[in-house]
Amino acid sequence: MRILRRIAPALATAALLSITVSGMASAAGSLATAATYSAPSGVSVVSKTIDTEAGSCGSGGGGACSSAAVYGASGFSGTLTFDTAGAVTAWDYICTHTPADASFKTFGGTYTFTAYDGTTSLGSVSYTIVGGNACTGSTNYAAISAGLTFTVPASKVVNYTVSISGVTAGSIAQAAFAGFNSIRNEAFTTCSHTRSYSVPPPTNFIIPEAPFAVLLPLSAGLLAAFFVIRKPRDGEVAA
Repeated sequence: MRILRRIAPALATAALLSITVSGMASAAGSLATAATYSAPSGVSVVSKTIDTEAGSCGSGGGGACSSAAVYGASGFSGTLTFDTAGAVTAWDYICTHTPADASFKTFGGTYTFTAYDGTTSLGSVSYTIVGGNACTGSTNYAAISAGLTFTVPASKVVNYTVSISGVTAGSIAQAAFAGFNSIRNEAFTTCSHTRSYSVPPPTNFIIPEAPFAVLLPLSAGLLAAFFVIRKPRDGEVAA
């Protein structure tokens, strides 16, 4: 008993040191976990364009970006460029601006977002955006469960269309955006965000229904026929 009484203080001290060291190790482990935490990774959208009456408007502005956006039979259109190929979930919608507003605001409505590899559809999805939210920072106002999941091709470039329920090409699209002086297109993935350069809202301009791939050779053929018809005969002077 005398021996136990003598060594009891030492045993208590050793137990205390063991608890302290164990606690410090646990805390160190927690700190290490926090230090190595990173944001969700995945395929990121890095830039996008929006089609205008003068052509494609890139994120750098200039050129075609001074022309009005085109709202065609399938809505607004353009390209999305990603940092790598692979599976991604994305959202896309329009923000609008008036001179009286300090910031762009979401244009409310039911959107249909479709992605393409060239002209091959990669999928389509519809979701609702509430209007009037400030389009600042990287806040995504679409429901997270409503995104379009598809595989980005090796080119890392995807064509897109985004339409709004009740808005059709021509005068209806022009009227729908008549109260705004500028619009821009926002795109999101689960880990990234980008936006198009801001452009004037659509007019009543309507693009032809036939695909560009069909229209270009047709136009070239008509032009060639015109010059054949107009070619002066030998000895004649062109009018």
